[in-house]
Parts: sequence; structure tokens; C-alpha cells
Amino acid sequence: MFFCNNNIVAGDDNIAMGGTNLYIGYSTFGVGHGCSIGSITQNGVSGVTVDHLTMNGTTSGIRMKSGRDRGGTVTNLTYSNITMTNVQNPIYITSYYPTLPTDPTTDTAMAVTSTTPYWQNITIKNLTATGSTSAGIIWGLPEAKVSMLTLDNVKISAKTGMEIFHASGVSFINGSSVTPQSGAAVTVYDAQVTGITTTAY
Repeated sequence: MFFCNNNIVAGDDNIAMGGTNLYIGYSTFGVGHGCSIGSITQNGVSGVTVDHLTMNGTTSGIRMKSGRDRGGTVTNLTYSNITMTNVQNPIYITSYYPTLPTDPTTDTAMAVTSTTPYWQNITIKNLTATGSTSAGIIWGLPEAKVSMLTLDNVKISAKTGMEIFHASGVSFINGSSVTPQSGAAVTVYDAQVTGITTTAY
């Protein structure tokens, strides 16, 4: 599927992606919940390319959401050449949809099932975000971590930093940075993160 040259203002997801071999590009997203995958990912999502997007005033930018009761494998995603202005959460990945735990240390690993959500092999490249509330949230599960996520030349300025919990193989490369107005740039728990200074939760 090719989805190009569109201008979307919506009260919910600007676009919600599912399936395989998708190309989203050269579009502008206004008010809405962002460029989304999920929340139902049970049939899997793969082979997604998102390129040349401009976002202004969306709730989230790159948004992936699922839960233990509706998950599947989401893999091989590439997001590139994206400009965000006044986007509350530039990167928002959660396996706890619709509600995040108040404390990442309180949730223990559960048995893996056919509906366990997996996020893996994701590249975000050439992204600039300014005027954000939070730099982002990346929350996997203790039994199914977000894995192999590369942020390549990603520069985010926000009021508060990024949280990365239950993740492995998260790499910040080629000058990627998170610049909060206050607090830690990147807070981690049960996460392997390289290429940026982190603070333990």
C-alpha cells in the first residue's frame, strides 16, 4: 500500500497501520494521535516505511501501542526524514495500552502467550522534534522487551526527557540527542541503551 501526499487532521490516530509492505510518505499530520500502529497487533505488522512526514500539534508522533491481550510481532519498520513541532510525545511505544503502570518496577514478567506484543528491528532516522512535552516513552514488557531499536540522527527537545523501560539493543547513533528543559535526558529501567547518557530509574 502506498499512502502519499495527504494532509490529515483527526480526533484520533492520523493514520493507523496494519499488515505488511506499507509505505507512508510526503504527508502532513495535524491535530490527532499521530502515525500509529495498533492497538490490535495480533496478526502482526511488518515491512513498514514511513518517510518525509511533517507533524504539527499531534498528541504523539511515531506511536505504537498494544497490550498483553492483543499483541503480536511488529518488526522491520523504518521511519525517516520527519519534522515534528509541538508534538507532545515524539516517540511513544507501549506494550501496556491503554494504561501505563505508575512504576515500571512493580510489574513482573508473565507467561508468553499468542497475544504477547513484540516490537523489534525498528529504525528511526533523521527526525527533529521541538516544543514537545515529553521526549518519548519506550515501554516493553519484562517478558517481551522492545528490541533492536536504532535512533539515527534523532534530535528531540522537550520539557522532560525520555523513558526507556524493558528494552534491549536500543542505540543512539550519529549525533542523536535528547534535550530536556529539566531532569534526566533518558531514564532507563531493565534496558540496554547505548550512545547516550542515561539515568537509572
